[in-house]
Amino acid sequence: MFHSLDLELGMPSDLVDQILRRDAGMTGETVAGGLWNTGRDRDSVEHGRTLYTATIVDVRVDQIHHVYHAMMACDLAEARGLLRLRYGRQLADQAEVRRGYDASNPLAVSMVSDAMGAILAMVASNPQSALAEGLDLQLESRFAP
Repeated sequence: MFHSLDLELGMPSDLVDQILRRDAGMTGETVAGGLWNTGRDRDSVEHGRTLYTATIVDVRVDQIHHVYHAMMACDLAEARGLLRLRYGRQLADQAEVRRGYDASNPLAVSMVSDAMGAILAMVASNPQSALAEGLDLQLESRFAP
């Protein structure tokens, strides 16, 4: 599941193909200067995957950037590594990452629809479900003065 993919305004088609490829980013290979390297292969990873959610609030002089992200990962280290790949080290290091789904989180309340919240709750309770396979939710909002 993808939100905010900019297909018309410059997202290269080969990058979209890479993102959508089932194994993209899940091989345990060192990427982008060693930001993520779990040393696990995909087969060993599948059994222990669970839902992780992350929130990022980045306040700058010229904008406020809110991110709500949900992903499947084996552990906190892998979840943080995936965030670094997507958002870069600076934003990822600001992230509050938690296991599971908390519907009372302020960004979840404001950004996650009731229907998506129900899906995240189901995935959190049954991470082996078909809904969990490939789950990658990215919700962002930006406010500029």
